[in-house]
Amino acid sequence: MQQLLLWMWMLTLLQPQKCLCSEDHSQPMLFSWRVDGGGFHRKLTVDVENHHLHAGTSSSPSSLLLQLLVRWEVPAGAYVDPDECRTLRNVVVAQAASVDVEAMAHAAAPATVWALKTQEDRSQSLDLSLPFHLRYHKAAHGGSYVNVSLPSPEMWLLTSPPENSA
Repeated sequence: MQQLLLWMWMLTLLQPQKCLCSEDHSQPMLFSWRVDGGGFHRKLTVDVENHHLHAGTSSSPSSLLLQLLVRWEVPAGAYVDPDECRTLRNVVVAQAASVDVEAMAHAAAPATVWALKTQEDRSQSLDLSLPFHLRYHKAAHGGSYVNVSLPSPEMWLLTSPPENSA
């Protein structure tokens, strides 16, 4: 089901959509990401801000259907729990392979995670929060800490009028 939704989203890219590019580059689109939380339980948050997302005037804004697609290469030292992702509102998460949430870092493989958030909104921002967990590592001589490097996620944004307006 999740993979089907992602494929459907990718197919919509082939249809004409509202372009987020503008001749006026005075207010560029801002994609940013951060990691929140401590210990083994963290959250990747992706934010998109742009005044071009706001289709109407401030007195009577019109609504847009916003879809944010995030592709993230999760290193072996971390994982995204598929069961936990099922509880996210307005977010569909798919992973190319099954995830062993019990595996230690040395026995795990990196994973590609796709997350799609859909939101009908009048705001000028959109965010997606994806919970993830750090894995246990093998004991090291001297008991030193281990760094897990998190790569930047790739992000795409699609806007269109809501289905009930046309």
